Amino acid sequence: MDPALLQIFRDESAERLDRMTDVLLAAERTGAADADAVAELFRDAHSIRGSAGMFGFAGIGDLATAMEDVLAVARTAGRLEGADAAGLLAAADAIRAALAGDESLLEPAGTALRAGRPESDAAAGADDAPTPSGAPAPAPAPAPPDDPPTADDAPPAPAPLPPPPPASSPGPPPAGPPSPAAGVPRPADPAAEATRTMRVAAAKVDQLLAVTGEAALGLGRLEHRVRNAGLADEGVLQELDQGETIVAELQDAVLALRTLPLRTITDPLPRAVRDIAAAADRDVRLDLEGMETPLDRSVLDGIAEALVHLLRNAISHGIEAPEDRRAAGKPETGRILLRAEQRGGQVRVSCTDDGRGVPQALVDRAAARGVPLADVLAEAGTSTGGASSSLSGRGVGLDAVKRHVEGLGGQLEASSEPGRGSTISLLLPLTLAIMQLLVVERGGQRFAVALGSVEEAVVEPRVEELEGRCYVRHADAALPLADLADLIGQSAPALAPDAPTLVLRAAGARAAVTCDRLVGDREAVTKPLGPILGGVPGYLGATMLPDGTIALLLDPAHLVRAAARTTPGARAVDAVPVVPHVLVVDDQFTVRELQRSILESAGYRVSVAADGRDALAIVDADEDVDLVVTDIEMPVMDGLALLETLRARPATRSLPVVIVSSVSDERARLRGAEAGADAWVVKAQFDQRSLLDTVGRLIDLR
Repeated sequence: MDPALLQIFRDESAERLDRMTDVLLAAERTGAADADAVAELFRDAHSIRGSAGMFGFAGIGDLATAMEDVLAVARTAGRLEGADAAGLLAAADAIRAALAGDESLLEPAGTALRAGRPESDAAAGADDAPTPSGAPAPAPAPAPPDDPPTADDAPPAPAPLPPPPPASSPGPPPAGPPSPAAGVPRPADPAAEATRTMRVAAAKVDQLLAVTGEAALGLGRLEHRVRNAGLADEGVLQELDQGETIVAELQDAVLALRTLPLRTITDPLPRAVRDIAAAADRDVRLDLEGMETPLDRSVLDGIAEALVHLLRNAISHGIEAPEDRRAAGKPETGRILLRAEQRGGQVRVSCTDDGRGVPQALVDRAAARGVPLADVLAEAGTSTGGASSSLSGRGVGLDAVKRHVEGLGGQLEASSEPGRGSTISLLLPLTLAIMQLLVVERGGQRFAVALGSVEEAVVEPRVEELEGRCYVRHADAALPLADLADLIGQSAPALAPDAPTLVLRAAGARAAVTCDRLVGDREAVTKPLGPILGGVPGYLGATMLPDGTIALLLDPAHLVRAAARTTPGARAVDAVPVVPHVLVVDDQFTVRELQRSILESAGYRVSVAADGRDALAIVDADEDVDLVVTDIEMPVMDGLALLETLRARPATRSLPVVIVSSVSDERARLRGAEAGADAWVVKAQFDQRSLLDTVGRLIDLR
């Protein structure tokens, strides 16, 4: 087994165990865990089970399955009692020990969990277990040739995971007698010297890419200012062009460091398919194509688990038993094809099987609702198989895959032909750091969308109306038409008659979206929105444009789905509404700009200030400020001092003030209320919709 893959397995499992431990400890303290917490625990246990199965560690997989059994009962009940957390904590500790190489706690923890015994009993059972001597435990004897495995049989247990080597050590030497040449220096191998590699921490490569991105942004801002100042003579332009070329080459070189072939994570899959098929009494062959296709390391790190989900579902729900395949005129050996291909800035990874296909009822449900088949298959609780087993999912497989893929800015697609098989495809970005974007504008605010999801930009589309809805006729298909402002909840003036329309393809569907104008396409460094806005639906990140403004990166799948639900008035001629004026005060540039972007997207006119003193100057100069959103801890004049000053002035005594701060203690809230704050939002619990609702409510009350 590749040591790098084992380390990825350890790291991902350890992160999930840490998260589960935090939730379980909280459940013990409070007496219970709610339905959302139980769902997260279930997904983590399910993911650990899947990864362990891929790497062949049946003991870890069996214990994770036992944890799922307990959590399945809790999920049905809608809560996990604190008394049940002890056994789950003991199981998590046993898996953690197994990840370090000690599997002796797995069986006692599983026995205690299935028997419902408390943690102390499990620990006592663990003490009775034989102490490992350091040598790998022998694998159980294989079954006789005339005793084929059944669906309840687990694959042979592998040797325990070796403990991870120290970071400063290249790892232990291979077992066996010492080489006669041990200790004798070998002559240099010219071929080896030419292909020498250097191990570099991934964090250092990420930091290098971040610095390179900042250099590209800085160069773009410099060119923007030079041109606006009229200093762009021929010599200056040549230097700027040379700088852009150098930065582009540097970005390509750094991205090459982050890019690895897909085979880095697919090498163990044939063995995993063999073991899964044997346990399900199936005869299955896995074919791999295009495994040299490159992908960003940050994308690769998370999709191994998704691929295992797809393969397990194909075997347990798709491929028929040998006798059923014979009756259907198919070869007894089922075939699964895992294929990858690069298409521009995207990589499509497809899992195709020649099994029974998706049940017709689910296909009909997707057609009746007018949604892609992948959306129906990924709904919580939906399963294409019968009763769940240690191999099949429990209605969380494709749900977890879809959520993860869309979190990467990708899409999940599905197609099926009854009796012939199914194809599940992951459309993934080649890299998450630098993307080809199309920048558009609506209501004075700029947005960006991945260029790969834009089929075409149409200036004068053929608009048709059917049953009160607007459609665009494009390539002999009627696509739902929606205003971008409607899709993101923004108030904006009516569109011009010649407003451009984007034909977007995402989530297996298409839609037409109108905007004010197309700013242009560009290659840009993208940034995550961070913990405050990271969970807001419809946005994948942000990028800074050369003029210094921030463009929010839109999720094309969200736009397409929303367009199918929205009844747009994209071409209606409306009076331009009076736009309320909001003042945002925060000393952090990123927070200030993101709040400004959210409010402007919602249709507000926004001014910004870096501290209370600057805010007062704006209020004095512009008497039509309708509301203030302010931080508390700022230099020069903090938010509470600003609030007290505003309340002391007759002209601003009733001006609504919303505090958005990382401070959450009750004393600070009480002081803010006494000073006259109308609302208090904690940054750690920030939600875009609640902020907009609060701002809208306070402005309406004026």
